[in-house]
Amino acid sequence: MAGVITASTALITILAQTGVIGSNSTPTPSPAPVAANAVDDHWITGATSVCTQADSMLNSLQSEVDQRRPWPGVVGKIAAIYRAMDMDLRNVSAPVEARQRIQLMTGAWDQAAGEYEHAATDYAGGNAAQVLDDLQRAAEANARGNQVADDLNLSPCASAGAGLTFGVY
Repeated sequence: MAGVITASTALITILAQTGVIGSNSTPTPSPAPVAANAVDDHWITGATSVCTQADSMLNSLQSEVDQRRPWPGVVGKIAAIYRAMDMDLRNVSAPVEARQRIQLMTGAWDQAAGEYEHAATDYAGGNAAQVLDDLQRAAEANARGNQVADDLNLSPCASAGAGLTFGVY
């Protein structure tokens, strides 16, 4: 009980010192903080359109995977779709406060595309151990880009290609 009284006394003291209680003047309200991921709706709409198209293209590759088309070719197509999506996202007019995060997002996805290209080359060269390393680095880079996309309210970008499942065969 003594702890409750001490805590209550401390709270009352803080409220009085800050002018919340015990003052005839109304405290000046603080401006609402601007959300870290506040970007204009126009840019989000444009970016979402780019990512929805990329998602459709990535998921259309599932039939090639299922038909066991040459793995390096399919992975090369995935990399090309990533790169095209990144270029298109960079061309959508974005608000100034989002541009640095957009560069982080697309940069991470460009790295993922590069790792997919390395995996295709290593696969064609018979270096299976390196393929797994390449795919791990691609997954890590992709996850970094996805996190930034989520922070920017671009969940369709973060989930682009999530329906595509493939393995090394």
